[in-house]
Amino acid sequence: MPLIEDPEIDKSTEAYKLAEQFYQNIGYNYIPNGVLAHMIVPEIGKAALNLMFAVLEHASRVPVDLKMLIANMTSYAVGCTYCQTNTHEATKNLSTDNEKLNNMWEYKTNPIFSDAERVALDIALAASASPSAVTDELRNNLKQYFGQAECAEIMATISVFSYFQKWNDTNGTQLEDHVISLVEKELLGTEHLNKEKYQILKP
Repeated sequence: MPLIEDPEIDKSTEAYKLAEQFYQNIGYNYIPNGVLAHMIVPEIGKAALNLMFAVLEHASRVPVDLKMLIANMTSYAVGCTYCQTNTHEATKNLSTDNEKLNNMWEYKTNPIFSDAERVALDIALAASASPSAVTDELRNNLKQYFGQAECAEIMATISVFSYFQKWNDTNGTQLEDHVISLVEKELLGTEHLNKEKYQILKP
């Protein structure tokens, strides 16, 4: 049972309107449960949505496709099943090519990944460890391919999705029905999905 369950939501708040706008912009006809739970304290919801806008909605220097790969990688690295499934769906909406998503765990050897993408995913995995496993070698590798503003966007992507991973794993946010359908079709047979946690999060 989630900590925040069926929250009373004031749809007139700026936070709720930001959520509607953000998810409409990425092709959703609903607001995910993990975001709806924020609306119980609109100030928190507004701050979280503004972060999401800053990372994904502005004129990005780092391709959104790569940012979503980073989001997927970190979700699996920390073991947040809600985020794994919802980020998978968001990636399919936002990315122009899902081949890399489908081959994400082969990023070190698969030729469809560039060297720049490899170092970005390396640092995403290392940053998701606790304590962080980011080293000077990984930082220097990233700086070979990305400028400071691009590095800031990559760090912000890791950080904002880490926030939502902690929120949803702690809350025990339940999966939406249509996300369950997506999982059953595309993710349930994969080795990286925690099937026990998935069953717990089904309503």
